[in-house]
Amino acid sequence: MFLFVVQAFAQPPGMEKKKEQIRAQKIAYITEEVDLTASEAEKFWLLYRELEEKKSALRKLKHQDIRSQLENVDDLSEEDAKKLIDQIVDIKQQEADLFVEYHAKIQTVLSAQKTAKFYRAEEKFKRELLHRIRENHKKETPK
Repeated sequence: MFLFVVQAFAQPPGMEKKKEQIRAQKIAYITEEVDLTASEAEKFWLLYRELEEKKSALRKLKHQDIRSQLENVDDLSEEDAKKLIDQIVDIKQQEADLFVEYHAKIQTVLSAQKTAKFYRAEEKFKRELLHRIRENHKKETPK
């Protein structure tokens, strides 16, 4: 599944426009599912964009530094492999720390009920997006 998402977001012509369309759909979907007021939406989406930017920076770091090393893991010394593992754990810890930090910030904007609805809506949106990507891939793949 992850590979479909990665393929969908590789940067062919027009992909930035598609990403923007998906972002807009996500905002509309979550706003409706959570039933955000205008005031909540303004504050919430500001926090969410901050979180996404920080997560994106971590993903880029993971892609640049770690992916290439994982591809060549058989060529790493034991010491280099340990360093790589430490990098992976560090990035995962940073991701978890971001989640905790922004969960607390979101709780200052949304009630617990709406926060729970947000997490549910975000997962539902991801599942629906993956489903659409799979369906599009099936249509494009000759039989």
